[in-house]
Amino acid sequence: MIFYCKICNNKKNLHKVRLSYINYKLVCKEAYCCEQYMEQLITDEYKGMPDIKRNEEIHSKPSGEQLWKKAKDDLLSGEGIDKHAKNRTTK
Repeated sequence: MIFYCKICNNKKNLHKVRLSYINYKLVCKEAYCCEQYMEQLITDEYKGMPDIKRNEEIHSKPSGEQLWKKAKDDLLSGEGIDKHAKNRTTK
């Protein structure tokens, strides 16, 4: 990301930035010059905030229907009952 100072026209090229919410706007703490935060220069390589899309099965939440179907299948097969019986101890 490229930042520039409106006062002295100094430019800074930063690859990793930490954004902070200050005075009702997001600013980069590392891009500070002339006692104020520098403005970001929008370039073709910068396309805004990234979207994180999780489509792996490990990250997706099972729906209620999937949970009930699995519980029903476990109980009908006897597997669910065996799991609970193993966890019980008799005195």
